[in-house]
Amino acid sequence: SARAMMNKQFPKLKRWRAENAAKMKLESDVILPKDIMRRLAELPEITLASIKEVMRSTPWRFKEYAPRLLEILSEGSEKGTK
Repeated sequence: SARAMMNKQFPKLKRWRAENAAKMKLESDVILPKDIMRRLAELPEITLASIKEVMRSTPWRFKEYAPRLLEILSEGSEKGTK
């Protein structure tokens, strides 16, 4: 279910976002706003295309972070591509 996915994925995204923000000395929301993080965490299928759809309003974030987001969201998932 989307809720189960959210519970599993959201903490991973949050951790990655915090680490990235600290490295870049930026606010976490600059890296990835919570609404986008939540929508990514709820994705039923993890593909670059599905990530791109969620991030279509911020193409620079997609270009910058999509490969790493794909890895993070695919970890421990039978679906998705590593």
